[in-house]
Amino acid sequence: HLPWPDPILDDGTVEGILQAFDVQAQGGYNMVDIFGLLAPQGWPVDLASAVDKERDRRVREILGAAHQRGIKVLYGLGVYSWEFGQIIKQVPAVQGTNQYAMCASKEASWQWQEKVTDLILSYDFDGFHLESADLGRCACDQCKEAWANDVAYHNYINTRTARYIRSRRPN
Repeated sequence: HLPWPDPILDDGTVEGILQAFDVQAQGGYNMVDIFGLLAPQGWPVDLASAVDKERDRRVREILGAAHQRGIKVLYGLGVYSWEFGQIIKQVPAVQGTNQYAMCASKEASWQWQEKVTDLILSYDFDGFHLESADLGRCACDQCKEAWANDVAYHNYINTRTARYIRSRRPN
């Protein structure tokens, strides 16, 4: 069982991504959606430590190469879940009933979502693919009362995140 997404982002991986961009550009594609580029094994509580200098350099190289080829890069962003596992384990203020998803009824969860989003916005990504449903949701009494079903819950956290992104980067 190999980890997904692959945490290795070395020069060989970058070269493979650039070759894929060449094929995509030749085929007329103009957008790619990439998950885990910054924190493939999840966000640590010390967010800055997720992206060392070499990873930072390589991510910026990938973005520049995509843009040179006319390809937009969307960042695949877990909303309250997916990459938040380490934070959930270490920060009681975000914990709810799901070990893989932060509790949407707790303002501390939103504050962590903002911090992660701000870090991502420090890069030249062209947009976001928001993914809140992959690991379920919190089903505590407060979340059940506020959002009676999964659709309402995920719509709320995705919409709140999208509005925040647009407030920081209107385009």
